Amino acid sequence: MNETEVKELIEYTQDLEGQVMENTQSQQFSFEDKLTELTRDIFNSIKDIEKQELKHQRWRHDFHKPNYEQAIKNLKQYFLNFAKDNNFRL
Repeated sequence: MNETEVKELIEYTQDLEGQVMENTQSQQFSFEDKLTELTRDIFNSIKDIEKQELKHQRWRHDFHKPNYEQAIKNLKQYFLNFAKDNNFRL
């Protein structure tokens, strides 16, 4: 190989390396976004159940006590569906 071909090969290799790094970073951000979404959804659900409990404590005759057993089942199903949809292994 002559010097020109070697330089071209080095430039090509550097370009590929840059593309790989960009792809890896974008995948990392996507993963973080998904985990943020998961955490936010769970947190909002917990706040909703707390509100239901507070209403039940204040106005027992008007509001039912939250069904915690069902909430746990729903959370489990949410995790399983989220993992399936986003290719997460649990």
